[in-house]
Amino acid sequence: MEDAPLPNMSITPKEPISEKIDIITEDKAYKLIIEIGEITMKIKIENEDPFIGTYSRFFSIREIKELHPVFNMLNSFNEFLDYFTALAKNKKIDIKQTDESISINMTVEYLLKQNTIEILLTQEDVNYNKISKLLKNEIVLMKEKMNDMEIKYKNIIEKQNENNMNLVEENNNIKIRMKSLEDENQYIKDELNKCINYINLQKNKPEEKKDEIMPINQKINSSIMKSEEYDLIKSAITERTQKDIKEIKKLYQATIDGSEASNFHKLCDNIPNTLILIKSEGDRRFGGFTSECWESSIKRKNDKNAFLFSLDKKKIYKNKNYSYSIYCNSLSGPCFGFGNTIKIGKNVIKEKTLKTFESNPECSYEFDGDSNALSEDGKNEGILAKEYEVFQIIFS
Repeated sequence: MEDAPLPNMSITPKEPISEKIDIITEDKAYKLIIEIGEITMKIKIENEDPFIGTYSRFFSIREIKELHPVFNMLNSFNEFLDYFTALAKNKKIDIKQTDESISINMTVEYLLKQNTIEILLTQEDVNYNKISKLLKNEIVLMKEKMNDMEIKYKNIIEKQNENNMNLVEENNNIKIRMKSLEDENQYIKDELNKCINYINLQKNKPEEKKDEIMPINQKINSSIMKSEEYDLIKSAITERTQKDIKEIKKLYQATIDGSEASNFHKLCDNIPNTLILIKSEGDRRFGGFTSECWESSIKRKNDKNAFLFSLDKKKIYKNKNYSYSIYCNSLSGPCFGFGNTIKIGKNVIKEKTLKTFESNPECSYEFDGDSNALSEDGKNEGILAKEYEVFQIIFS
């Protein structure tokens, strides 16, 4: 078997470059992406299935040479890229995948001796919330276009003899879309069954104990707060504002709209009556409400209607220092109270900048001596957040 040709001698560029190599194994096709910088090289494999994700690793030129003696002759990342491309072209690269990692096995031959080189890559994180949101949006579009698709499908069948190749391609697309619709229909059935079970449960209760069924425009579309927990927050808002709530509108969700502070300010600034929901890395759920608007400035604001709450403990924490109810900062997300009572930092999903400081004796809110009322932090040390959301409360 003819070996891969030796690479052309070259130097690694100062400007980053990226090369893509398509590799087809027995049962799957992969796209290999090699990104070269002046100091390191990143080898990444992408799979078309978003739930499998991507695998990657950074290498220095020293680490490349230590993988196998064959690489000792390579003096730059560009030479390695040329060599890798030649191996792929000669079909001497095999890819094997497990749940946790993926390996690239390269076969080379020198002096009739076969050698196998293995590069082990680790799996990168996959943003399942974002993927789920994209899939749900696609399902909604599919439902809206269903009638048009059926008509289009019939027209394609009638023209099959004229353009058979286009018909096959369109038929495959319809199957994929139909599968998405089936999944969405199953989800709707499951939700409908939950509603039916709830209604049946209510029917069996005495009349005076039946729960109030929440109007559709007051259901909270949250991944953090459950619908039945909303009554606690609704009562607190109504009591302080002396107004009836007409509607709850989601303005922002960190894992979907971007977790940087700038994303929050872009979608939430200058909007009054906002409810903030937070879920910490330890699955503690808490937040706050303010009638004042958030701004991209450095300013503290007075709000007699502001309060904090814990969904886990089912408690409302009142404001005892109106002059420092909330704090606006363009470099941070929403912040409540003096001394980081609640502070959502620049990027709490990726950095440990979510802070709570219930034990601060000068805290702006009353926690009745509970130094761990909100999150597992409680001492202004900083933790990660799994999610946070912002809703606008619209009054009648």
